[in-house]
Amino acid sequence: MADDVESDVLRRLLARLPESERCHAVREIANGLGEDARSYSAARSLAILLDDFPDEIASGTLYNFLLSSIRQGAAKSVANSCINSVQIRDSLLATISTLLYRHLSGRLGGQDGDGSVVSRPDISRLCEDSRLRRCDQIVGDSVPPSDAVNYLSFLMHLFRRSSTVPSISVGRSVLDYVFSFLFARESSLHTAALGAAFALLRAMQDGHVTVDLEKARKSFSWQLWDCIELLIVNGRYSAYQLWLRWLSLPSQTASLRYAINGMQYWTLIQQALVHGDFEQRKASLHILRTTLDIAVDQELDVECGHLMLHGTKAEKGKWNVSHIPS
Repeated sequence: MADDVESDVLRRLLARLPESERCHAVREIANGLGEDARSYSAARSLAILLDDFPDEIASGTLYNFLLSSIRQGAAKSVANSCINSVQIRDSLLATISTLLYRHLSGRLGGQDGDGSVVSRPDISRLCEDSRLRRCDQIVGDSVPPSDAVNYLSFLMHLFRRSSTVPSISVGRSVLDYVFSFLFARESSLHTAALGAAFALLRAMQDGHVTVDLEKARKSFSWQLWDCIELLIVNGRYSAYQLWLRWLSLPSQTASLRYAINGMQYWTLIQQALVHGDFEQRKASLHILRTTLDIAVDQELDVECGHLMLHGTKAEKGKWNVSHIPS
């Protein structure tokens, strides 16, 4: 709140200055970043001011300061500083997407003779590759973990803060890169990607983040289910929490209808209930209950082994059960 008041006061003062003096003033603020503990507060105010009083030099200085701060582990402070500035926020998002791509492209996309990238990774490509080899070999030791962890941490904090602004728009590639890092062998990378994935899905669920999904070869919800399956098969049991988040997506109806009529869906739940630890069993029970509640609410028929369950809204919580002829 204090930062917003400060920005408003600065905006009023700058508006009274001639343009040349205004440019000099915002550049002086930018040049002072990093000199004291209030740098991130100043960066937040400057980012807001630059939306009203654009200055290429000051914007470049601020951008470089914030990107350097992300690399130094100040992702949360940077997210707070740029959340209200569309220009700076979008510039950082585009750069972070490119940097994550560079980390992944050698493993997933491949390179041609001169080292240029042939194709970019996406969830579908990841799932196709992982059926031929273990997923933890796709994102491996060639990925320097520290920078990628900081980039993913920035995305997590930005998505968590998304409720404070009207809306944040991100490219489809951001989703692909975040979910690709879930398969990383390095635990810090996997943990950072999981945090970013949870924050992104929650923000999408609440309508605070929008993603351009029009050019996808397969619906994102279906691709996410493929990703969850592969994570569990490859021993990444944090995927059960991702599974619960997937069930809460408003766009999951068609893919859930597809998934629940395949035995793999129920087999994964059963395996966790029988062989999982306490947390996995608890998550699987929640998944089972949530799946059946959604099926009743949307009047989906569930084929489970030799049984067909018919749910109806009129008798919520009750099921008509019939045997499937063998």
